[in-house]
Amino acid sequence: MKTECNVKISSEIYSQKVLWMAADILSNEFFIKIEKEDKYYLVQLKSKYDSLLKETELIDLFIDHLNNQQIRSKIQKETGKIREMIVSLALYSIDPFEDESKTFDINGYPDEANYLLDLKGIGETFEEYERTKAK
Repeated sequence: MKTECNVKISSEIYSQKVLWMAADILSNEFFIKIEKEDKYYLVQLKSKYDSLLKETELIDLFIDHLNNQQIRSKIQKETGKIREMIVSLALYSIDPFEDESKTFDINGYPDEANYLLDLKGIGETFEEYERTKAK
């Protein structure tokens, strides 16, 4: 039996983005129609396949996904700049030349400890490396 339900969601509580994110999660198993009416979104859910879900269970499932996406959205807004800063610091704070005791040989392969600093050799094959090493 195919399950069908209609849900009325306040646009003052849930953004359109959050509504679409929750709908996307269920889109593999349900047909979803969303319409805006005044301060509400009217959401119609129909199962694509036979389902054992009751109408109330389908509504609960949709509301759960809606609340999860609402929380994710709020966390993203609150911590987005911090995450960007952490990633930026992680990517840009590595300076291979900051420690003078490190050797960096751009003409050949550096010793094993400095292998990750070898910008020239990353495209060379193992055979090319062996030939360079033998010279």
